[in-house]
Amino acid sequence: MGRSAFRCFVLGFGLLAAGAAAAQRRPDLEGVWSYAWITTLERPPAFTKLQLSEAQAQAFEASHTGVPEPATGGPVGQDTSEWWDMGGKVGRIAGRPRSSWIVEPANGKLPYSAAGLAALAAARAAAQRPDNPETRPAPERCLMGLGGTSLPPMLNAAYNGQLRIVQTPENLVVLTEMNVGPRIIPLGDSRHEPGAAWSGHSVGHWEGDTLVVETTDFHRGTEWRTPSPLYISAAGKVTERFTRVGPDEIRYAYVVDDPATFTRPWRGEMPLRRSSQPMFEFACHEGNYSLPGILAGGRQQEREAAAKK
Repeated sequence: MGRSAFRCFVLGFGLLAAGAAAAQRRPDLEGVWSYAWITTLERPPAFTKLQLSEAQAQAFEASHTGVPEPATGGPVGQDTSEWWDMGGKVGRIAGRPRSSWIVEPANGKLPYSAAGLAALAAARAAAQRPDNPETRPAPERCLMGLGGTSLPPMLNAAYNGQLRIVQTPENLVVLTEMNVGPRIIPLGDSRHEPGAAWSGHSVGHWEGDTLVVETTDFHRGTEWRTPSPLYISAAGKVTERFTRVGPDEIRYAYVVDDPATFTRPWRGEMPLRRSSQPMFEFACHEGNYSLPGILAGGRQQEREAAAKK
């Protein structure tokens, strides 16, 4: 081997070794993380700024009922149920309490276009018609976590507010406690089966110490993140960023780009806090017993309406 060839060999081997060492030094995202907060995606009318004062945060926490709106009361006693677990605390970014997860636009509101609002209204109206099992909302069919907790962007729900991350050099696996199966995110490999997927098709890569995950090809059945105010069309794109900012915290940030629904891309961020609590089984599966009951109730309503004619 000539001297020049040997130098190239040594240089190439050194670059490969450096790359492997860098991969081994990636931040560790593994563990069980909680995202149970009373902060919500959009800013409540009571607040005008993204950052709350300590007095505002304490007053908000003290006054919060621990029950999501508008699920208070009702004939089945939802306001006293033990399943609610919203954490009781305002989410904080860099130690500062936040009034919403939305950072941009500055008003903390989803920037819907007229077409986007119409699509959201149509999806909500369709959910009131118990006439077809395949058009019922995806969470009701156990194909998506309530409010879209199981697919990007992950939103906090009113219970089962934990997730587990398993990390390997080739994949990142995210399993939410309100789960319909794990999200397996390949790192650097963009190949996937053709067509849409219930959690979309994701691919991840590292930008320094931040894991960036881009997701497209959402299933049409997940467009409305029932019952949240969020609607993302099947053509939308979500870019997530996982950054370890401390021994017990991951900053989870995301950008949603969906010209069919919004007037502009919008951005949000939410803290994930390390949890010492175990993950519990979420025994929900497609075709669960409540779905036949919903459809049977719809047929009963039809019979009652026909009898009045």
